[in-house]
Amino acid sequence: MPERGHLIGVAFRAEPHPDFPLARRKATHCAFMGRARAGEAVQVDMDRLSCPLARYNLGMPSPSTKGMARALRVFGGPRTADGGMKYLGSAVRPGSLGPYVLYFPHPTEGLDPQVLVWVGSAGEMSRLVHEHTRRTGERLEASISGLGAACGECTSYPLLTGKVNVSLGCKGCRPAMDMDESELLLAAPAGTAMFDLLAEKAS
Repeated sequence: MPERGHLIGVAFRAEPHPDFPLARRKATHCAFMGRARAGEAVQVDMDRLSCPLARYNLGMPSPSTKGMARALRVFGGPRTADGGMKYLGSAVRPGSLGPYVLYFPHPTEGLDPQVLVWVGSAGEMSRLVHEHTRRTGERLEASISGLGAACGECTSYPLLTGKVNVSLGCKGCRPAMDMDESELLLAAPAGTAMFDLLAEKAS
């Protein structure tokens, strides 16, 4: 089951939280999540996010869709422009989430996550999902691509759909979040049974 140090909270705000300084250096969304996994609470102006795919997935100003489709090839995404356009067209993309975002180990006093992201092994996830199904009778349906895992699959998708999502991670977030080969991601938005189960296990 989830342990402290493996549960990351993410929250978006209209105004900066007065108790947490704004990070000055740019970094990727998944790098900030990695700092939270390591035990640090980090607050950023979303303009500090350096990854163009994260900026796209989180609804920020970004290159044109055609430009993003070409850029995806650099990230190991679809090999053709048409494939890139198809991938981007399937994204769940918000109008606006920010302009400020907090990443923190959960629980952190005074911070309420909008989404909880759990990092753990397949065996741990199996037991966690089974407990969720035992309590609710519900199956989980996942949106998985192996690309844009932390920003798309574990942040914008659960926040906008209200659904729990499982992610395999991607070549960007796995090293940034210090994930080993056995670990997967599970993201649960506030208001879901899985969010409550994760919070319960963290307390």
